[in-house]
Amino acid sequence: MQETYRNISSRLDYSLNFELDLDKMPKNSRDAISYGILRTLYSEVMRHNKQIYLTGGNAKALSQIFPEAIVDELLLFKGMKKMMEKRC
Repeated sequence: MQETYRNISSRLDYSLNFELDLDKMPKNSRDAISYGILRTLYSEVMRHNKQIYLTGGNAKALSQIFPEAIVDELLLFKGMKKMMEKRC
């Protein structure tokens, strides 16, 4: 989604504001773009009503949007380690 805005105009090339309150309407372009992207992501994830696990480089930033999520930046590596232990 971010790339789409960037392709429309370089003036819409904003970094996402992960500190945005998704319960309030945005008041500037950066927050409006962030709201559109993050609110859509939030709605799509939450409609499944499942436990959320965040991992990787944006895990901490996304935890502001998903405060109930379990954050484990090494989750994938832990899983790979377990798989390797079972094979050996």
